[in-house]
Amino acid sequence: LVVSGFGMMPSFALTQVTASIDKNPVTVKESIVLTVVADDDIDSNALDTSALLGDFIVGRTSVSTQTSMVNFQTSRTTKWTTLLIPRREGNLTIPALKIEDQQSAPIQVSVVSAADPSISRQQDLFITAEVSNKDIYVQQMMTLTVKLHFAAELQRGSLSEPSLTGATITQVGKDKENETIINGRRFRVIERTYSVTPQQSGDFVLASPMFSGEIMVQSARRSNFLSFGETKPVSVIGEEIPIKV
Repeated sequence: LVVSGFGMMPSFALTQVTASIDKNPVTVKESIVLTVVADDDIDSNALDTSALLGDFIVGRTSVSTQTSMVNFQTSRTTKWTTLLIPRREGNLTIPALKIEDQQSAPIQVSVVSAADPSISRQQDLFITAEVSNKDIYVQQMMTLTVKLHFAAELQRGSLSEPSLTGATITQVGKDKENETIINGRRFRVIERTYSVTPQQSGDFVLASPMFSGEIMVQSARRSNFLSFGETKPVSVIGEEIPIKV
């Protein structure tokens, strides 16, 4: 009796790992999306991103798997999506990322100032922060005003609290919303105010809040009648402000 291949489980093996980012160049403090794809069904913990921590703040990672069949040929892929925020300006490198015995090619990332006119017009999301006084006394209250600017449609999001060593920080009042035009683009602005009261003297750095959420982007999946919207994870951090108490 000759047994054909029907009914037998197909065998898979990892042969390729690819990595890509959603934009390049990018501004400092602004997130990019790193996508790593392996051509097999791989353990979700197989991707180690610790090599990125020197040059990037590594945000949340999501993992998905997909199985497809074309002309009776079954293929499987595992995809990791990770948010990265550059820690500094300059030419940074996302190193080769290894999964089992395969690895991706390294990626060169150009990180520019948020004030760079070549890219500032392209920003969909950014945070500005200013204080009423950078030179204050112990237990003297100052005001921190944080503004989240966004030109894209927000699907969801949250703003973390600012932080200053040895200080009491409290939100004042409710958020305010308005609109503004920057470089010819219309931005919605959410403004939040905090009172900051230092409790010890010294030179400190006031860390602005981080926004994390999702924005709507145009999907590549289109038909003659419908266009689909998809969400993309984003994060952005405000500038750090030096404070002398």
